[in-house]
Amino acid sequence: MAPTPLQSGSFKRVWVSIGNAQPNFWRASVVYSAAKGSPPARQMAASRYYERNIKTLQALTKAGANSAKVHTIEHHIYCQSIADVELVTQRGSNLGYEVMHSYARDRNGKRFWSFDLVKKSTPTIENIEVQSFELLQIIDGIDAQYDGWGTEVEK
Repeated sequence: MAPTPLQSGSFKRVWVSIGNAQPNFWRASVVYSAAKGSPPARQMAASRYYERNIKTLQALTKAGANSAKVHTIEHHIYCQSIADVELVTQRGSNLGYEVMHSYARDRNGKRFWSFDLVKKSTPTIENIEVQSFELLQIIDGIDAQYDGWGTEVEK
Protein backbone atom coordinates (compact mmCIF):
# COMPACT_ATOMS: atom_id res chain seq x y z
CA MET A 1 0.00 0.00 0.00
CA ALA A 2 1.35 3.45 -0.86
CA PRO A 3 2.00 6.06 1.82
CA THR A 4 -0.52 8.75 2.55
CA PRO A 5 0.32 12.21 3.86
CA LEU A 6 1.08 12.05 7.54
CA GLN A 7 -1.54 13.44 9.84
CA SER A 8 -0.43 15.59 12.77
CA GLY A 9 -1.35 14.04 16.08
CA SER A 10 -0.86 10.50 14.88
CA PHE A 11 1.94 8.02 14.82
CA LYS A 12 2.27 6.09 11.64
CA ARG A 13 4.94 3.86 10.16
CA VAL A 14 4.50 2.83 6.55
CA TRP A 15 6.82 0.61 4.53
CA VAL A 16 6.62 0.88 0.77
CA SER A 17 8.33 -1.56 -1.53
CA ILE A 18 8.59 -0.81 -5.20
CA GLY A 19 8.61 -4.00 -7.23
CA ASN A 20 11.08 -4.88 -9.92
CA ALA A 21 8.84 -6.69 -12.40
CA GLN A 22 10.35 -4.76 -15.30
CA PRO A 23 14.14 -4.51 -15.56
CA ASN A 24 14.22 -0.72 -15.85
CA PHE A 25 12.39 -0.11 -12.58
CA TRP A 26 14.28 0.53 -9.39
CA ARG A 27 13.62 -1.27 -6.09
CA ALA A 28 13.46 0.82 -2.94
CA SER A 29 12.02 0.96 0.53
CA VAL A 30 10.76 4.02 2.31
CA VAL A 31 10.02 4.64 5.99
CA TYR A 32 7.83 7.48 7.20
CA SER A 33 7.07 8.27 10.80
CA ALA A 34 5.47 11.10 12.71
CA ALA A 35 4.74 11.64 16.38
CA LYS A 36 2.19 13.96 17.97
CA GLY A 37 3.49 17.45 18.65
CA SER A 38 6.61 17.12 16.54
CA PRO A 39 7.30 17.62 12.86
CA PRO A 40 7.42 14.44 10.81
CA ALA A 41 10.76 12.66 10.94
CA ARG A 42 11.37 11.09 7.57
CA GLN A 43 13.96 8.65 6.41
CA MET A 44 13.72 8.10 2.74
CA ALA A 45 15.65 6.26 0.09
CA ALA A 46 15.88 8.59 -2.88
CA SER A 47 13.79 7.65 -5.89
CA ARG A 48 15.51 7.19 -9.21
CA TYR A 49 13.95 10.57 -10.10
CA TYR A 50 15.41 12.42 -7.11
CA GLU A 51 17.86 14.62 -9.04
CA ARG A 52 15.27 15.47 -11.69
CA ASN A 53 12.75 16.25 -8.93
CA ILE A 54 15.23 18.63 -7.25
CA LYS A 55 15.95 20.40 -10.56
CA THR A 56 12.24 20.77 -11.30
CA LEU A 57 11.58 22.17 -7.82
CA GLN A 58 14.48 24.63 -8.23
CA ALA A 59 13.09 25.78 -11.59
CA LEU A 60 9.66 26.17 -10.01
CA THR A 61 11.10 28.32 -7.22
CA LYS A 62 13.12 30.38 -9.70
CA ALA A 63 9.90 30.98 -11.68
CA GLY A 64 8.37 32.52 -8.54
CA ALA A 65 6.25 29.68 -7.21
CA ASN A 66 5.13 29.81 -3.60
CA SER A 67 6.03 26.32 -2.35
CA ALA A 68 3.75 26.78 0.66
CA LYS A 69 0.71 26.89 -1.64
CA VAL A 70 -1.01 23.79 -2.91
CA HIS A 71 -0.20 23.06 -6.56
CA THR A 72 -1.78 20.66 -9.01
CA ILE A 73 1.06 18.18 -9.62
CA GLU A 74 0.73 16.46 -13.01
CA HIS A 75 2.60 13.16 -13.36
CA HIS A 76 3.13 12.17 -17.02
CA ILE A 77 2.40 8.55 -18.02
CA TYR A 78 2.65 6.67 -21.33
CA CYS A 79 0.95 3.32 -22.01
CA GLN A 80 1.04 0.96 -24.98
CA SER A 81 -2.55 -0.32 -24.77
CA ILE A 82 -5.95 0.86 -23.61
CA ALA A 83 -6.05 -2.06 -21.14
CA ASP A 84 -2.85 -0.71 -19.54
CA VAL A 85 -4.37 2.79 -19.41
CA GLU A 86 -7.40 1.43 -17.59
CA LEU A 87 -5.27 -0.47 -15.08
CA VAL A 88 -2.98 2.50 -14.40
CA THR A 89 -5.91 4.90 -13.98
CA GLN A 90 -7.70 2.46 -11.65
CA ARG A 91 -4.59 2.06 -9.48
CA GLY A 92 -4.01 5.83 -9.54
CA SER A 93 -7.60 6.52 -8.53
CA ASN A 94 -7.21 4.12 -5.59
CA LEU A 95 -4.31 6.29 -4.38
CA GLY A 96 -6.16 9.59 -4.81
CA TYR A 97 -4.99 10.62 -8.29
CA GLU A 98 -7.25 12.07 -10.98
CA VAL A 99 -6.75 11.59 -14.72
CA MET A 100 -6.22 14.64 -16.94
CA HIS A 101 -4.94 15.41 -20.43
CA SER A 102 -5.56 11.94 -21.88
CA TYR A 103 -4.70 11.44 -25.56
CA ALA A 104 -4.23 8.56 -27.97
CA ARG A 105 -1.27 9.21 -30.25
CA ASP A 106 0.47 7.55 -33.18
CA ARG A 107 4.23 7.58 -33.66
CA ASN A 108 6.07 5.61 -36.32
CA GLY A 109 2.94 3.58 -37.01
CA LYS A 110 2.48 2.59 -33.36
CA ARG A 111 -0.37 3.74 -31.15
CA PHE A 112 0.20 4.77 -27.54
CA TRP A 113 -1.66 6.74 -24.90
CA SER A 114 -0.37 9.65 -22.86
CA PHE A 115 -2.08 11.14 -19.84
CA ASP A 116 -1.44 12.77 -16.50
CA LEU A 117 -2.20 11.39 -13.06
CA VAL A 118 -2.85 14.48 -10.97
CA LYS A 119 -2.72 15.13 -7.24
CA LYS A 120 -2.94 18.40 -5.34
CA SER A 121 -0.11 18.97 -2.86
CA THR A 122 2.56 21.42 -1.87
CA PRO A 123 5.63 21.03 -4.07
CA THR A 124 8.21 19.89 -1.54
CA ILE A 125 10.86 17.27 -2.16
CA GLU A 126 9.22 15.02 0.44
CA ASN A 127 5.81 15.17 -1.26
CA ILE A 128 7.23 14.78 -4.76
CA GLU A 129 9.40 11.82 -3.73
CA VAL A 130 6.40 10.10 -2.11
CA GLN A 131 4.43 10.67 -5.30
CA SER A 132 7.33 9.39 -7.45
CA PHE A 133 7.36 6.17 -5.43
CA GLU A 134 3.57 5.93 -5.73
CA LEU A 135 3.76 6.34 -9.51
CA LEU A 136 6.38 3.61 -9.78
CA GLN A 137 4.14 1.39 -7.68
CA ILE A 138 1.13 2.21 -9.88
CA ILE A 139 2.87 1.24 -13.13
CA ASP A 140 4.72 -1.77 -11.72
CA GLY A 141 4.08 -4.84 -13.88
CA ILE A 142 2.29 -2.82 -16.59
CA ASP A 143 3.61 -1.81 -20.01
CA ALA A 144 3.72 1.87 -18.97
CA GLN A 145 6.37 4.53 -18.46
CA TYR A 146 6.50 7.34 -15.92
CA ASP A 147 8.01 10.48 -17.45
CA GLY A 148 8.25 12.81 -14.47
CA TRP A 149 5.99 15.63 -13.38
CA GLY A 150 5.13 19.27 -13.87
CA THR A 151 2.87 21.96 -12.49
CA GLU A 152 1.81 25.52 -13.12
CA VAL A 153 3.42 28.21 -10.99
CA GLU A 154 1.23 29.20 -8.05
CA LYS A 155 2.35 32.54 -6.59
